[in-house]
Amino acid sequence: MGRLDRQPLGWTWGLAAVLGLAAPGLAQESPPGPAPEPAHETVIVADPAAPRDPNVTRISRDRIENQGARTAAEVLEGDPGISATTGSRGERIFLIRGFDQRQAAVLLDGMPAYIPYDGQMDLGMVPVELVDHVTIVKGPASVVYGPNGLGGAVNVVTRLPGEGPLLEVLEEFRDASTYRLAGYHALGAGPVAWQVFGGLDQIGSWPLSASFRPTANQGPGNRLLSDSRKVHGGAGLRVRVAPGHDLRLSLLVLDGERGVPPSTTEIQPRYWRFTEWRAFGASLVHEGVAGPLGMDETAWVRLYDNLLDGYDDATCTTQDSPRALHSRYRDRQFGGRVRLRYRRDLPRNVSWTFRTWIGAQHEQHDGDSGGSSPTWSRTLVTLAPESEFGLGPRWGLLAALQVDVEVPGSLPLQDPRTTAGWGPLLSVRWSPIEMVRVQVTGARRTRFPSLKERFSDARGYRLPNPTLGPESAWHVGLDVSARPARWVNVSVAAWDAEVDDLIDRVALGGGIDQLQNLGRGRLLGVEAAVELHPWRYLDARLGYAFLDARRLDASATHATLPYRPAHQAVMAIASAPLSWLEVSTQVRVVGPRDYQDPETRQWDRLPTSVTWDARLEVRPARWLDLWVQARNLLDADIQSEYGFPEPGRQVFLGARFRSSIDRH
Repeated sequence: MGRLDRQPLGWTWGLAAVLGLAAPGLAQESPPGPAPEPAHETVIVADPAAPRDPNVTRISRDRIENQGARTAAEVLEGDPGISATTGSRGERIFLIRGFDQRQAAVLLDGMPAYIPYDGQMDLGMVPVELVDHVTIVKGPASVVYGPNGLGGAVNVVTRLPGEGPLLEVLEEFRDASTYRLAGYHALGAGPVAWQVFGGLDQIGSWPLSASFRPTANQGPGNRLLSDSRKVHGGAGLRVRVAPGHDLRLSLLVLDGERGVPPSTTEIQPRYWRFTEWRAFGASLVHEGVAGPLGMDETAWVRLYDNLLDGYDDATCTTQDSPRALHSRYRDRQFGGRVRLRYRRDLPRNVSWTFRTWIGAQHEQHDGDSGGSSPTWSRTLVTLAPESEFGLGPRWGLLAALQVDVEVPGSLPLQDPRTTAGWGPLLSVRWSPIEMVRVQVTGARRTRFPSLKERFSDARGYRLPNPTLGPESAWHVGLDVSARPARWVNVSVAAWDAEVDDLIDRVALGGGIDQLQNLGRGRLLGVEAAVELHPWRYLDARLGYAFLDARRLDASATHATLPYRPAHQAVMAIASAPLSWLEVSTQVRVVGPRDYQDPETRQWDRLPTSVTWDARLEVRPARWLDLWVQARNLLDADIQSEYGFPEPGRQVFLGARFRSSIDRH
């Protein structure tokens, strides 16, 4: 679903002076010569008239704007195979076909996007103003995404230098204390292109639903400690150094602070704040083509620094009780990756495409909590060759192997032997007729546990397990997709993932537990989707997912895995009946979810939830967009996890100013 019939925008009334970076005499143009395949993206969109792979979804920037998402995390929530939740630390995290975020390869421009200690990162800290598109890979559709993709991959791809408007300025607000401001500038001159961007997103607090039932920890009205302040900024430079060869340098800074809303049900709730939350990323990329050979090499660094404070009460002024804390964590990632792509046409209408991923990343965590300063580190090495054969117009074969090796580094008490995971993949595609595609896939995946899973003591309630081993999963999938007409695409995917050595909590007595590789699980499901574009002014998407996520080992006290909805459905419609008017809406239905009370350890079930969002946008001038947007229009009382309600109804007003110059 994309923005409908939008044309290049003209000059604004001088907004270029806001950033002071535009040269009016320069023409924005693409560097000459053949364009190499983007290094940050593996999946290439095929013929738009062909049936789409149901396991790969590409969410464009136009669709992101239709959806009204504010962060990268919100972008994912429009997919029926993904369910989102807000955890006990206030982080917006997701499940992809029942696998949690730590079990997916989450990437930012093709490079890992997770804090080494946690094994995941709150994508709610990544503003959509940076995002060009998001690619979601469900299951083992490819091996060229790096390590730890047990259940799939999510690649958040940012805008490229030189692409986008000359200047874009956005403002959106709900009230005087909740607003966001962002600016973006891009320009190209001959072989050089650049971008500069920055912004602020502030939330004073967000409201609870009017139907929320107050508890001893949370009254009606606004959610406790739901305030946040997030700042982002960065720049990018792209240089055409030779025909078909680009160098690209990117810098990104995320900075902020936020409260952590406490549980509404715990007897002794936690009052936490991320007093500081900072992330810095830099990368240097070469992309090139030489005849049938494509290549890219990437070197990158990610630095994370956050300070978590625990207070005595919701005023966040004193830290005298035993539950108070003051913990600073510094995490470092350094890595490099080489990818090669080679295509050759063989006799008898046979084509061969070879891809490979060779990469290594070093991760280090330095903590300072309670006077101790532990340092843990490891290195992950990945080798993943992949061969794809096109056997005439009807058949295709994909064979691949991914090998991941974990070198322990300075992990204390860690088994000194390296740990390896292997992952073969075999996929057969058949098109009985041009408009139908059938694919069968079998694969194995491995995920190494995070440093937190190995070494966290949960403030004295958990015994660390430095020798915790990796999880693995065998996947089998059957996918059918059809495009009976150019304006409709129908797809159905069925899968079965058998997980071994599942990491789970084991009670040791005395209120102490430990994470161990004792579990077995099965994630069995079906996902169906219909995309409709019958007229140029109307796009519609309907999706449904069924999931049976359960434990198979005898030690499990409850068969169903927690917070995995058995049923989930999404319907989204965007319509532009007039050139200056666009209306879009999305309804998301999440079925009942089992959960375990963190205090009583008793199992219960959250009810079905329905979220309805709507957006009305008008365009009074070529350079100006105005909109009103309602989130949770029904003001439903929805719980992401037990004791952690979602925001109630919120209405935002926004404006976007855009300017561009003639590319000719």
